Amino acid sequence: MGKEPQSRDTSTSDKSSPAITWIKITWLASKRFLAIFGALLAVYVAVGSALFGTWWYGFVWEANWSSWRYIRKGLFFLFDNHFAATIASICGMFILAAVIRHYVSRPFLRVVDRLWGWIFVASLVALCLTAIVDRHYFQADYSESDFLDDDQPAIAASRRLGQPELVAPIEFKFLDEQQITALYSQIIPEYVGKERSVEESGSASAKAGISAGSLNAEVNKQSGSEIKSTEQRVEFTLQRKAIDTINFCVHQGTCDFYTTAEDWLLYRELEGQQQRTERMIALLGQGGSRSKELKSLADPNSEEYLEAKSKRQADNLRSLEAHLSHYAGFLVIDGEYSIRNTGKELILTHLFVNKPRPIRFAVSVPTLAYLDHLGQKSFFRVFASVDQSLQKDGVISLHALAIY
Repeated sequence: MGKEPQSRDTSTSDKSSPAITWIKITWLASKRFLAIFGALLAVYVAVGSALFGTWWYGFVWEANWSSWRYIRKGLFFLFDNHFAATIASICGMFILAAVIRHYVSRPFLRVVDRLWGWIFVASLVALCLTAIVDRHYFQADYSESDFLDDDQPAIAASRRLGQPELVAPIEFKFLDEQQITALYSQIIPEYVGKERSVEESGSASAKAGISAGSLNAEVNKQSGSEIKSTEQRVEFTLQRKAIDTINFCVHQGTCDFYTTAEDWLLYRELEGQQQRTERMIALLGQGGSRSKELKSLADPNSEEYLEAKSKRQADNLRSLEAHLSHYAGFLVIDGEYSIRNTGKELILTHLFVNKPRPIRFAVSVPTLAYLDHLGQKSFFRVFASVDQSLQKDGVISLHALAIY
């Protein structure tokens, strides 16, 4: 009789085989991802640096990779100024990926699997060289670029623009007593007590004696005094509290001040003109190598100058709109308001921006007879708190704290 074949114990191999398989699959996928993603990133950064080297310099060397505002501004610039090229690039990448997947996926992956290490290292080298080139050629341009001005400096400019200085006496048309008192108590701490008493007491005594034989005489004199003084806190009027509160909010930068969009854009343009003047002075020292750029900066009628000005205004308005879309705080708005009575309250509406889309401040005020008689329009300066930031309909809803 033949020997029965010995059975093999495959329990160990059966248990370890799936784990080994998953490790191999994960390692293979990781190699392919590192190689393909690294190569695509190196190409993207190299092409982007050739087109927008100033932005990439700020992204890498000024550590703006951690600033979402900076990244968002770059994306807005790309979508607004190169919309067709962006769409074409995205579609082209998908088409290229589909062609490779359908026709040459196996030869392509074989090359990647064999040379993935070299591809990944070459990608890192290309990224480093691109960063160094950006620093060499675009560092000087970064301080003059529009990418440097994120949203916050633009809003800071609006606060400095014509800061209102309230000087008593002020004729207030309306005051929200409860809100003004609450805000004032935050900046001027309340005294612990309404009044404070100080008492002092003092005494003096004198003694004189005469002694002559059996005669003794002694005089004692004692005097006492008590002083009591009372200090009482001065109660300021509601109008005085309003003046101090508004001045404090404006000067501390916790309150934005707006008049019209034209004034706001003019102030931003004046700030930009100062930067351009400094840039022109720097270009004068470089001789004829930068004469074209110098001419575009110096000639206000040149096509390049007008195009850059239009672009700056559009960027500033987008920056302002993004700020107002998330703003929660206090505003001082100086301008012409249309007055509408809804029965329960008055709505004062100030048209701040007309184009590219209207933006209005809508201020709610309790119904007051001395505002009703002013007609449909009047000029006010309003200190208000934001109820709803900028909505899709272009309206910012506020409630009035003071009108004067």
